[in-house]
Amino acid sequence: MVFGPVERDDDSAEFFDGAARGEFMMHRCEACGRVWSPSESVCGDCGAALSTWVAASGDAELRSWTVLHQRPHGKDGEVVQKVVGIGELVEGPWWWAPVVGIDQAGLRDGLPLRVGFAAAGDDERLPVFEAR
Repeated sequence: MVFGPVERDDDSAEFFDGAARGEFMMHRCEACGRVWSPSESVCGDCGAALSTWVAASGDAELRSWTVLHQRPHGKDGEVVQKVVGIGELVEGPWWWAPVVGIDQAGLRDGLPLRVGFAAAGDDERLPVFEAR
């Protein structure tokens, strides 16, 4: 599954550098120690904005999902189905990403997942969920 385009900036550089290494990067609050999602800009517990990037374990459990039905851009033909899931990371935050390599019939709440990475254009990689 290919994504794109994505754009790196100063705030997301560490996230994309981690993805290139195969690491799912998250924020750890410097004030209270809470681990928060890379998409959040402040700590949800104490409101602090200072954080350190840390590598997450990559383990998660599926909490919800949807099946998207799409035709390839600009093409007639068969509809392609893609699954997007919300996973609860063992560190606490929830993250949504495409679910790959899992038969739709096997999807269920609590399904063990692992964060993997897929191409996002020519230069970047983005997280996907795979079966653990």
